[in-house]
Amino acid sequence: MNFTLLRYIALAAASLLLAACTGSGPSGLPEYDEVTEGYITIPAIDPQFLKEPNRRKSVDYAGSETPGTVIVDPYAKFLYFVDSPGRAIRYPIAVGREGRGFSGQATIARKAEWPGWTPTANMVRSEPEKYAARAPAQRKSLSSSPVP
Repeated sequence: MNFTLLRYIALAAASLLLAACTGSGPSGLPEYDEVTEGYITIPAIDPQFLKEPNRRKSVDYAGSETPGTVIVDPYAKFLYFVDSPGRAIRYPIAVGREGRGFSGQATIARKAEWPGWTPTANMVRSEPEKYAARAPAQRKSLSSSPVP
């Protein structure tokens, strides 16, 4: 057996071993693979968006909040879910202008397992190919009809 063939076999074996270590799905992180729950399907996250700090992470938390509390840091753009004393799950978030202006405490008044979401008119206007299908149908109100 010649050296080139042995090298090819070794490289093939190494590739297979390394591929087995990456986890499932394109990201190599199973928690970001496609998820289907009932009628809802969340597509897999593209690996280019999963570089630090853009993925959830269990972190030390020095606050005094009780487990189950949600803390939003609008300037660092993280949401912390306190899951046990001294520990929280950190989620990356996007924060709009109104969110950066808020301070203090608030109560989450409505909770839903799969809450609905509607893009803003500006989102539809700026990227219709992405958001138009999710926008509510435009309806004319009766008050805007001209009177004959």
